Amino acid sequence: MLFPAAILGLVVFIYGIVTMWWENQVSDEICNDYFNLTMCPLCDKFCGYWSLGESCQSAMASHLFDNPATVFFAIFMSLWSTMFLELWKRRRHALQYLWDLQTFRQEEERPRPQFEAQVRHTKRNWITQEDEPWLPFIYRIPRYMLSAVLVLFAIALAVGAVFGVIMYRVSVQASLALNRNELIATNANLVTTATAATINLTIILLLNMIYSHIAEYLTELEQPRTETEFDDSFTFKMFLLQFVNYYSAIFYIAFFKGRLIGRPGKYVYTLGYRQEECSPSGCLVELCMQLGITMAGSQLVANNLREIFLPKILVWLNFRWLIQAMAGKSEEERKKTGLSTMGTGLSPCGHRPQGTVLRPEISKVQDDEVGDGTTSVTVLACELLKEAEKLVAQKIHPQTIVAGYRRATDVARAALQDASIDHGNEPEKFREDLMNIARTTLGSKILTQYKEHFSKLSVDAVLRLKGSTSLDAIKIIKIPGGGLVDSYLDEGFLLQKKPGVNQPKRVENARILIGNTSMDADKIKVFGSRVRVDSVAKVAELELAEKEKMKEKVGRILKHNINVFINRQVD
Repeated sequence: MLFPAAILGLVVFIYGIVTMWWENQVSDEICNDYFNLTMCPLCDKFCGYWSLGESCQSAMASHLFDNPATVFFAIFMSLWSTMFLELWKRRRHALQYLWDLQTFRQEEERPRPQFEAQVRHTKRNWITQEDEPWLPFIYRIPRYMLSAVLVLFAIALAVGAVFGVIMYRVSVQASLALNRNELIATNANLVTTATAATINLTIILLLNMIYSHIAEYLTELEQPRTETEFDDSFTFKMFLLQFVNYYSAIFYIAFFKGRLIGRPGKYVYTLGYRQEECSPSGCLVELCMQLGITMAGSQLVANNLREIFLPKILVWLNFRWLIQAMAGKSEEERKKTGLSTMGTGLSPCGHRPQGTVLRPEISKVQDDEVGDGTTSVTVLACELLKEAEKLVAQKIHPQTIVAGYRRATDVARAALQDASIDHGNEPEKFREDLMNIARTTLGSKILTQYKEHFSKLSVDAVLRLKGSTSLDAIKIIKIPGGGLVDSYLDEGFLLQKKPGVNQPKRVENARILIGNTSMDADKIKVFGSRVRVDSVAKVAELELAEKEKMKEKVGRILKHNINVFINRQVD
């Protein structure tokens, strides 16, 4: 979606280069020696008069970004950005449908573990009818006030840094204008803008590191109740602080620089210095340099170096340290120090709030879907969570971490497929494989002492399915009394059902008819239906008709010459 806009922007830039010499009226007037206009000094004491033609290069450079094609490009970008957002909404809804998340709703979000641990007041939740931690509003007021004061101080710090850069620009430009080297004096504005933008970029990166810690500390200080409230408060603070940090200098150049300088003979002074002025062609070149250095520098340092190269360097250094630590040690010494031959060791989640929330959920899902491996999946998930926290601390985006885990899952699945052995065509070996799986599964349960007995029952039951994966065909009937060893797999069909009143308890040489429906499926439920009659006698006639119909149905069943009848009567 961004390639068409990038290509069009490149075409507009090339158009500016092509038309720089014959369709640029502003630069033609500035660069024409015929006019030879003399300009006022840029400073009061040491600077002399200068010619307007000295700013010819700046005027020609501004045409690259300020030409008739840029007007069309600006209109195109406004429309393209709107279309980009709308298409992204469609893509988001398509992903929701693909991932089956359209009906996902979180009815009631639970409080954060940190909130539950720190808050001492409780309040009854009218939805769950449980007492939950609650922070009264009177206790929140000082926290919000302190948070607001610190945020305003952080904003003032960013604005003060911009003011310091402005004073640097004013003093350095005046100093360079006095230089005897004509090349330096002529390009004083360009050198000042480039160095000031670089200094501003350094300040932005440093303040961003400070602001992230400040925003997290203030959000924890406010003690939001849920994770959603925490994310909203943290996002608001980070957006506000980073907006001021990134765009203060850009707003100054675009809207304030050169507007409040005064006039010859009555200049406006700040701390003894004259306000800095834009070049005769405008401040557009300086604005483009500021934008370019800020955006490209932050992308290069904050994203590429910190998220790509720095993790690779840390992994390499960690690997080298691990090799040195394991060199010359025996296997027992490695076990004592927690180092294995593969260089990794599993450790528990500890008391991390994420682990506290995830552990029961992971175990429950594993038990519902598979029925075994709850301990193993919990330990593995805790290790993955611990490693993910390290990557997040290195400013790696969670989506990148999840994508890596998914790729690792594919690799692990492919490795398991390559290492697997299929004994499906060898009944004896296939049965032994199933027995080993059953023994492993039952080895950690309360059936450990009887795992051979129950492994045989389970394998025999699964083999009777003859390749079907529908475990619903295996019925488990629990009867009080007896011991575990009394469990058995019946060769036939067991039905746990009591005989009717005055019916025999035992039938030999039985001839059985099973009806997969209830006997009164077509019966009119008089007291559950709406039937209009003229008198009570009509109701008696309906009941008599139903009895005759049932009698006819029983007669048709008896014609099959049976002595046992079983049906799905549910009431």
